[in-house]
Amino acid sequence: MIVPIYGVENFIEKCARSLMKQDFCGKYEVLFIDDGSKDNSVSKLKNIIDEIPFMKILSKKNGGAASARNYGMNFAKGEYIAFVDGDDYVSCDYVQVLYKNAFLNNADISQASFSYVNITENSSHVHKEYFPTFHDKFSDAAICPYKLMLQTPGIWRRAYKKSFLIKNNIKFNENFKRHDDLPFNIEVLSKASNVAVSDSVIYYYILGRDGQDVGATDERLFIHFDLFDDAIKLVQEKYWDSNYYEIFIITMFSHHLWAYNRINQDLKESYLYKMGKQVFLEPGPIGPLGRLRILTSFFKEQRNLVLKSFLSTLSAEHRPKMLKNFLGSVNLNN
Repeated sequence: MIVPIYGVENFIEKCARSLMKQDFCGKYEVLFIDDGSKDNSVSKLKNIIDEIPFMKILSKKNGGAASARNYGMNFAKGEYIAFVDGDDYVSCDYVQVLYKNAFLNNADISQASFSYVNITENSSHVHKEYFPTFHDKFSDAAICPYKLMLQTPGIWRRAYKKSFLIKNNIKFNENFKRHDDLPFNIEVLSKASNVAVSDSVIYYYILGRDGQDVGATDERLFIHFDLFDDAIKLVQEKYWDSNYYEIFIITMFSHHLWAYNRINQDLKESYLYKMGKQVFLEPGPIGPLGRLRILTSFFKEQRNLVLKSFLSTLSAEHRPKMLKNFLGSVNLNN
């Protein structure tokens, strides 16, 4: 496991203890990457893992979570690599579930489920996948790995075969200081041959911590446009396949929808326009109207927003004709 450490002094002890107490009979290692942390995270960590041979601290200059994860991958010795955030914690069977399912299915990626833990409300609940996982009839392998893009990214609930990452030269983009897991998630699922999936809850994701990226409601959310520009470059070989592209375009809109619903009111119009340009006007194997049909069919409850995003990219004189053509090709009663 690779654990970036920066500004998590109130959480790192629980994280480290959960990784230390694993019900796993094999060998595993935990690499804590001190990313130039300025608080007491490292000193607290040292008190816990002192003289524990399979848990080590590696230090580097501050460069962000992506940089820390890449740094850790250079030193990781295991057959599989997993990523854990320093402010979260895992179940006692975290390693067992991920490794067993990966081994039995000869998988490039092993995935399990997770729970949200809200520390401000003192509550928790199991994450509900809004998009289903289709299993092979006789195993726990996902039938179509890239369709898992539709689910919550959650790189920390997975283990990745190290040889698979090396073969495909997959790394985190260090230019992104937040949400860097999104293009990584799209790339690994696009290039994996086999993904094993378990419903076991093995990871506990903390909500309510000050400074979390998922709490942003301002201009920081515009980073999603750069994230998807990067993702498109990473999956060019698959990108031009229409079956793949349909899933990709739904994934893109889904993440933009999440950001749009969160962003401050004074930024919504600007975000909506940029969203329309990226979703409908980027080059791809399916044209703008085809994308519109896909998205209005998939996001039925948000159909008006899909149309609004699409129309925002058109000049006023072209909107009536384009809308007429579209409405004539779909059944709005569905």
